[in-house]
Amino acid sequence: AAWFRETIIKDDRKLLFEAIWNSDTDTLTRIINQYLYKTISYYDYHENFYHAFLAGLFSGAKNINVESNREAGTGRADIIVKDLNRRYVAIFEVKRAKTWEAVPKLCEEALKQIDDKKYYTPFLGETIFKYGITFFEKSCMIKKA
Repeated sequence: AAWFRETIIKDDRKLLFEAIWNSDTDTLTRIINQYLYKTISYYDYHENFYHAFLAGLFSGAKNINVESNREAGTGRADIIVKDLNRRYVAIFEVKRAKTWEAVPKLCEEALKQIDDKKYYTPFLGETIFKYGITFFEKSCMIKKA
């Protein structure tokens, strides 16, 4: 855990956050996959690990607030990232697939869950970005609403 924090904090995550705020899922996927490849072990392939991985990846950046399992709408959003200088909010719903073939469908289900449970309602009036992210082993796919 300490190695992960030190590695992430030392890295300049500017491109990561630019990708989030520009809805650039290709760049966002590439960056997250690079971090996954550097940090994950075979024993970590569980949804709660991926959830914590994302929260850790986003945490500690200047002017960024990260909330995990925050009550929103009619449920709990997995990860909420806020840019404190702008009125930007990114909502991430995390899924884990058992096969690579299941990944795209689970991304769509994650996006549907954000809308069905109205995770965005506390942030109406702000610029909201919605992401469904599905992990399979050392890789992920991200779709946006």
